[in-house]
Amino acid sequence: MKFIKATTILFLCLITFTCYSQNSEENLNTPITMFKNWVSGIKNQNFEEFKDGYLQDDWDKMTKEKKDQLLNRYAKIFDSEFGDYEVEDFNVSFEGNENEGELIVFFKEKGLPNLMVKKVNNDWVLAEK
Repeated sequence: MKFIKATTILFLCLITFTCYSQNSEENLNTPITMFKNWVSGIKNQNFEEFKDGYLQDDWDKMTKEKKDQLLNRYAKIFDSEFGDYEVEDFNVSFEGNENEGELIVFFKEKGLPNLMVKKVNNDWVLAEK
């Protein structure tokens, strides 16, 4: 009887650990994480985070000047629309499947237009140009 209890407890611990590990890894590559990195890149003028919203091939084809223009354009838009914002001011949820969907975005309490996203080469990117 003790053997069955011990085996059951070990089995449940293994299942819990496996589920937790998979969820932790999956949460690193989500459309919401991509969006928050992208917004953080805009806020902090950080190309490494900002480029998360774009296909790597498209990003690599852009000149440094084009990347600067793109980041500066978004920074001006975000500053004028949201003022002194923080990434945490954006509440984001995802509706879709494992390959595409849309982000439902709120800035504080105000609803914003949904953003289409897609998964390309196992990376989530904005699907809008």
